[in-house]
Amino acid sequence: MGNFFDESVLVTATVGERPVVCSYCDNARFGTRRIKLNTSGAEFFGFAWANKESLALICSECGGIHEFLDGVVQTTPAS
Repeated sequence: MGNFFDESVLVTATVGERPVVCSYCDNARFGTRRIKLNTSGAEFFGFAWANKESLALICSECGGIHEFLDGVVQTTPAS
């Protein structure tokens, strides 16, 4: 499997002192993507742009998605 991201954009991540590993395949290298946390009220009134965002870590091996609120996870370029 794998090859969801170019190797140059992969990161490793930690939450506090603990490394993040994929809960599906135990891989520790991820691609990242910002995800809007849309609410129905904001969507209805046309203010979806004002909703908060989260950071998704997408496993480079299996494609599993792990989502974190802003400021919770720290990322560093994977070597």
